[in-house]
Amino acid sequence: MLFKYPELLWAFFLLLIPILIHLFQLRRFKKTPFTNVKLLQKVVAQSRKSSTIKKWLLLFSRVLVLSGLILAFSQPYFAKESASYAKETVIYLDNSFSMQAKTENGTLLQDAVQKLLQGLPKDNTFSLFTNDKVFTNITLMDIRNELLSLPYTYSQLGFKDILLKAKNFFSEDEKSVKYLVLVSDFQNRTAIQESDTLGNIQTFMVRLRAENLDNTVLDSAYIAEVNAATIDLSVNLTTTAALETIPVSLYNDDKLIAKTAATFDKNRKSNVVFTLPSNEVIRGKIEISDIGLP
Repeated sequence: MLFKYPELLWAFFLLLIPILIHLFQLRRFKKTPFTNVKLLQKVVAQSRKSSTIKKWLLLFSRVLVLSGLILAFSQPYFAKESASYAKETVIYLDNSFSMQAKTENGTLLQDAVQKLLQGLPKDNTFSLFTNDKVFTNITLMDIRNELLSLPYTYSQLGFKDILLKAKNFFSEDEKSVKYLVLVSDFQNRTAIQESDTLGNIQTFMVRLRAENLDNTVLDSAYIAEVNAATIDLSVNLTTTAALETIPVSLYNDDKLIAKTAATFDKNRKSNVVFTLPSNEVIRGKIEISDIGLP
């Protein structure tokens, strides 16, 4: 038998109080002499014997009640056989761009990191991987700084890829208890299916939700027209928010070379065109500033 709060078992020392009260009778009786009590001697003897039995029963009842209360508050339970097995924990932490969405505690990724720092035991060994980083057989203190400064990435593992990658971190010990914890916003493109399982590995999904689910995206970019001196680059955008316009920037590496405003129609779609010189090589990057999501 195990106890959820074993420190409360120290309260059993309180049982000494009723025992001491019983052993050292605190009540003092005043003797009153009578002229002749010979006829009452038998009754007195029986009364004392009955009183002694009642006192022992009262002591037993008090000890029993106090013991029951102490055991109830310490919450005893019987552990399963698997409780003695070794435990292995693997954590997948999503650090894709969508994890930049805002919550009341910062971004989704920052919120997830804080919850891991607060919830994971400091001395437990586990493995953790993201979309682009891997940490094996470490403790929380080993990667605390790395977690706090974890960068975002454009790459995102699919759900099946996450399961296959996580499987490599577990040992082949069939008796060990294996836990896989997935922390992500679980976008639809991860294609989660109930049939995707890892056998005896217990999988827990921690889904994070942003305060604002509106999103503006760059649907496509393509060359619309080619002239002798210029090239027209057409960019299509879509939004789920009630936006009228949004700035769209074009970079050559990290240098801003053009900027315009995309105006959305009633279908929440927009198209902008950038005119570029045809005789110049451009390492282009198109960027928008979404609501709380670079």
